[in-house]
Amino acid sequence: MTRYATVEGTGGSRAALAKSLRLLLERVHILVQHGHWTSPRRHLPALHMLDRFVVQVKWDEKQRSWHPKVCLLRFESADGKGDVRWRLWLGSRNFTRDRSWDLALVLDGAPAGKGKPLAGVGKLASRLALQAGAEKLWRKGIRELSDVRWTASPGIQVDQVLLDLPSDDRKLLVLPADTIRAVVVSPFLDARALRTIKSEIAKQGPIKLGVLTLVSTESALADMKLREGALDGYQLLVLPPADQEEPYQTDTDEDPEDVESEALGLHAKFIWIERSGQVRLLLGSTNLTSRGWLENAEVRAELSMQRRGTREVLELRGGIDAFLNACTEISIDDLPPVDAVARRTERRFGLLCNALSAELHLRQQIKDDGTVVVTSERAPQLPSSAQLRIARLGDACLDWPIGASSIKLPAAADHDNSDSLQLELEWGHHVASWLQSAPFDPPQDKEIRDRALLQGMLGLEGLLALLNDMLGGGTAGSKGARQRWDEDTQHKGQLVRLLGIEAVLAAWTRNKDALREVAQIVAMTRDFQPRDAREQKAHAQLQEFLASWDAVESELLSK
Repeated sequence: MTRYATVEGTGGSRAALAKSLRLLLERVHILVQHGHWTSPRRHLPALHMLDRFVVQVKWDEKQRSWHPKVCLLRFESADGKGDVRWRLWLGSRNFTRDRSWDLALVLDGAPAGKGKPLAGVGKLASRLALQAGAEKLWRKGIRELSDVRWTASPGIQVDQVLLDLPSDDRKLLVLPADTIRAVVVSPFLDARALRTIKSEIAKQGPIKLGVLTLVSTESALADMKLREGALDGYQLLVLPPADQEEPYQTDTDEDPEDVESEALGLHAKFIWIERSGQVRLLLGSTNLTSRGWLENAEVRAELSMQRRGTREVLELRGGIDAFLNACTEISIDDLPPVDAVARRTERRFGLLCNALSAELHLRQQIKDDGTVVVTSERAPQLPSSAQLRIARLGDACLDWPIGASSIKLPAAADHDNSDSLQLELEWGHHVASWLQSAPFDPPQDKEIRDRALLQGMLGLEGLLALLNDMLGGGTAGSKGARQRWDEDTQHKGQLVRLLGIEAVLAAWTRNKDALREVAQIVAMTRDFQPRDAREQKAHAQLQEFLASWDAVESELLSK
């Protein structure tokens, strides 16, 4: 859940990022499967603060995965007096730069607003909050959800949303015997699910051509060719692979007996079911696998509509048909042979990565000389030809000594440390990397760490720009704030001019709570040491501001 926050200037500036990171603490929780969080190729200082937002769900992927793709957001105006709005995003897309085909549902709602209640959204929110360890923070919002009314496109009814957990009573989907047409889209498959979904239709006799269409990857279909009868009755379509900007980890929700393969080009998971007069659409994160439908944590929306419905329904049908037209039909005989040895090797490496991330329980301890000792409960269990490497975020990886249960990382400033470490596993020509949770013992004072981190990221001029923005309520930023947050070059434009004490009084009148946030930014500036002549000028005007600030701070903040 979050609130509106604006920063004058371009939204990608360092000041905007710094403000967002501070304002969104304890308001944003990002849940990821343990071992499926990866860092970009280029190190960015802000990554160290992400351990304040990211919650790694420590499920053992040998049995099940945390696999939902869902965002639930609550918005309110910055002064807390405006209208409340909610947004639900639910679909198949990972939080990555991957550009594969995906499908999502987006709904907007408001308490006592127009629209209809949404079955299951309160339970979904409760389960997310519990997994994030944020039940107390979400309690008010979850109660509010019972009064929220959601708007959907005319003619499309959202029947319910579900966050399925392993403890639920779950069954594999079976298509009704009177299905006229069904389109099943999934980049991952297993034979049991393929046989089950068509079982009622198959009882009526041989399945007529065109009743069942299956869209998947060529490699997944080739694997299913080896499972006798699994593909019988399906019209088979494949989607040409799309280019990848950034590699991402493969979904791990296949049956253990089946081979893993990466979904390139196709990542959508949905089922379109046409019956006499009615259409159902099931979409979300669930692949057509037994593990996906029965074991993983998965999110799903169920929609219904009339076959000959509104303009919006016809547009949706047209979109499905356009997607199918982009695919290529392929026969079972034309599927390529499976390289069984390569598949077994890939599967073994995937299982090795999953087992390692699940079994490694790392802790960190900072020594007096600044070095960090990383300790595991036991030495990593790896094949003799495999090598595990580890590093602090942004550092070069070090080989983990074979048979050892600990390793020492080089000395670094406290603000360069994070509760996440970079791990890399190499086995033959296979290499995988991910971020592993490794809490400090004793825990870091993250407020102190973050203050030093933001000081280094922004520089004095960036801190002044951030102060201006906070004092001006998002309308007083400067060009000095507009340096992109992910660029290393220093801004060389006009020197930032810090607002005066009159802006403090105006901020106090406008929003007393915001002034407390200003006080925290002021605290970050006090011990900043100028590094060059340019910062000397900015530092001089900062000292003038601090003298005035100190004169009124205690009086204003006590009221």
